[in-house]
Amino acid sequence: MRFAISLYSDCVKFVCDCVCPCASAGVGRTGAVIVIDAMLERIKHEKTLDVYGHVTCLRSQRNYMVQTEDQYVFIHDALVEAIQSGNTEVPARNLYAHLQRISCIDAGKSCTGIELEFKVGTV
Repeated sequence: MRFAISLYSDCVKFVCDCVCPCASAGVGRTGAVIVIDAMLERIKHEKTLDVYGHVTCLRSQRNYMVQTEDQYVFIHDALVEAIQSGNTEVPARNLYAHLQRISCIDAGKSCTGIELEFKVGTV
């Protein structure tokens, strides 16, 4: 999740640094990333969430932060995934060993680590 947010933030910065008259302001998408990052930090320190309150606070500083229902859904889905999965980032130097480890079926299990890691949970 952290990687996705970091990558998205870098892309937003790159797009914002380029002058493109046909692009939207991006405040809705940027607001979604800001809210996700802030809520992940809040979870870590306070063990609570307040998506609506944080969006309201952001909007007091800049209008239209988080504009669409889809952006709200994305925020909530991303936070649920982060809470359920935790930090799943694997440093590049450890990637090969990690893939080797999760490609095998562990004793007493019926599927590989990859199948377990990417199994879609029911909500």
